[in-house]
Amino acid sequence: MYDINSVANGICINKQCHWAFDSGVIKLDYDNSERKYIISIPDNIKKESKEYGFDLKEYIAIVGPIHRSRLPQSEDLWPDPRYLNEFNKFMFR
Repeated sequence: MYDINSVANGICINKQCHWAFDSGVIKLDYDNSERKYIISIPDNIKKESKEYGFDLKEYIAIVGPIHRSRLPQSEDLWPDPRYLNEFNKFMFR
């Protein structure tokens, strides 16, 4: 976020998911109590996708908690929840 070149400010995802994340089609949150990252689709996107005929099935398939095996072994290399929170505040006002 904001040109911070740090591993903690990065997420390794494919081009399609990168577009969806940057566009607000998918949202990534960190649940502090569970220590998990969770992918969701905002309600307004679900509604608009029906209105405009945009197929969300590829994104619906990845909704939910990200399994720990999909993250770097070292938690120091996980995306920093502070950056996610700032991004989410900006994207989902």
